[in-house]
Parts: sequence; structure tokens; C-alpha cells
Amino acid sequence: MFEIFIAKANIENFRGLISRENDPAKKEILKELLTIEEDKLAAAHVASSIQSFPKRDH
Repeated sequence: MFEIFIAKANIENFRGLISRENDPAKKEILKELLTIEEDKLAAAHVASSIQSFPKRDH
């Protein structure tokens, strides 16, 4: 799923930016953005797993 690929790339990018950032205020903003991307990744995994469930006939 494309959303998973993008979220993983963003997470990797934010982790690198956080490790290099010296300004505590900017580091906090980056951590918040990282958390948002981690949430997006989790949601994309859930959406992907739901789509793979077989459909039931009623």
C-alpha cells in the first residue's frame, strides 16, 4: 500500500532530523510530527489488513 511506504519514509526522515536537531523547541515539533506519521502508519496497516479480509455473503 502506497500510504505505508510514504509513512515509513517520513518516519525515517523525521528520526534523522530529530537526531541532528540541537534546538529543543524544533526537536519537540519534529517529535510531534513523528508521532503523527507513526499514527498514520498504524492506521494504514489496519486499513490494509481489513482490505485483505474475505468478504462474507449474507
